[in-house]
Amino acid sequence: MKVSTVNDLIAACLLWAVFLFLIVYGSDLVYDHQQPAKIVYSINGEEVPVTEKVEPKQQISLVTRLQQADIENGRKVFGQCGLCHTPAKNGPARVGPPLYGIVGRPFASVSEYTYSRAMRAENGKTWDFATLDAYLASPRKYIPGTAMAFNGVKDEKDRADLILYLRSLSDAPVELPHLTP
Repeated sequence: MKVSTVNDLIAACLLWAVFLFLIVYGSDLVYDHQQPAKIVYSINGEEVPVTEKVEPKQQISLVTRLQQADIENGRKVFGQCGLCHTPAKNGPARVGPPLYGIVGRPFASVSEYTYSRAMRAENGKTWDFATLDAYLASPRKYIPGTAMAFNGVKDEKDRADLILYLRSLSDAPVELPHLTP
């Protein structure tokens, strides 16, 4: 077999792998993969009636989620972020800016990092708990045009855990909000 034929086969396999990756990744962007609340099967072509009423998931406030958050799980969730960001104090900018001291810091304020135009346009905002929660849920929805390619942390508990961990990356962590009686 000629070397050029082997190279062509390898190139075809790599292109096929890239194509499959794009299909899988693209479908994750388009479709939400939530399981149905109740699975109903059809028997002999007839629908089986649903007898129990499914209550919508009750949203828990951010303050409550932060009070119940698990910093160790937040450290694990940060593993996704660690590919592009460093948690280290005086850490270098990678694909994204370092996240040490992110809670309470102004948007687009790390001088060693070149932010997207969309992020720079958010001038004057601060990364507080509510802002981080909204941004981490869906970065591209919160700031259209952001360079951050991450789809977000969909699970509210994981997001609160991550925010609690990010809060710990500071010499003087911002105080957690308190529940009002």
